[in-house]
Amino acid sequence: MPLIKEQAQVEFVLPTNIEVIADNADELVMVDSNNDLFRISKEDFLSSVSNNNGFEIPTTVKTVAASGDYFIGIDSSGELYKISKAHLLAGLSSGEGNPGNSSTFVSSGDTNGVFYYVGTTFGANTWTNPSGNGVYVSASSIGAGNVDTLVDRTNSSFYTNSIPGSWVKFGLGSAKLKCNYYSIKSRADSADYYPRNWKLQGSNDDTTWADLDTQSNNSTLVANSQWLSIPVTSDVAYSYFRILGTGLNSAGYDHLVLGEVELYGEYIPS
Repeated sequence: MPLIKEQAQVEFVLPTNIEVIADNADELVMVDSNNDLFRISKEDFLSSVSNNNGFEIPTTVKTVAASGDYFIGIDSSGELYKISKAHLLAGLSSGEGNPGNSSTFVSSGDTNGVFYYVGTTFGANTWTNPSGNGVYVSASSIGAGNVDTLVDRTNSSFYTNSIPGSWVKFGLGSAKLKCNYYSIKSRADSADYYPRNWKLQGSNDDTTWADLDTQSNNSTLVANSQWLSIPVTSDVAYSYFRILGTGLNSAGYDHLVLGEVELYGEYIPS
């Protein structure tokens, strides 16, 4: 029996038909007390259980898998590997043949962005604000509001002090994102002060930043709680992203004023 390999992330094509009732000849892959793998048919397994021959029925069975829990899979060469639930879901969401890619931009304010994806624990739970739990938000300064609201999925408001080069930053911990789209939303509670000049940047060390998109005198945002979504071309996956103010806002100040930010692309879990 081959060793179980670690598999970080895989691409999946969903089968067109899935067997939901096992025949007696169908087999299970199991692990014995020595951590050796073995195969046993459904018929033999049920016979062993009914005869109390070598199997004990657990008194507690987990019904909800944690992100780090593992599945056992078999690759195209017949070798066994294990993959965590989080990586399995990430593979499904980015794999070919699966139209439900949770990090593919569809429309401004959709539920397909990476921050929303992390907020659902990779599609496993009801959404909660991911700030501090997979997404780490900070700012160069705080003029008003709370940086956590930049990923809270509500019509909210945040702005920095009026300082040139102000920024808001989003860290993904040990995960990374190859960004291909991003969305920003104007604040909810006051007209004007809309962003006009900014950059989207990425980094892997929180020190050296690469420009992913540059906007100069972009006058699209003209109303409260208005979305603006922009495509990005990047061949590099980053663990930090920031919106960097590079000029005055619509009111002629250096406040960076935002209501929400969302990123899209290929998400690579830790």
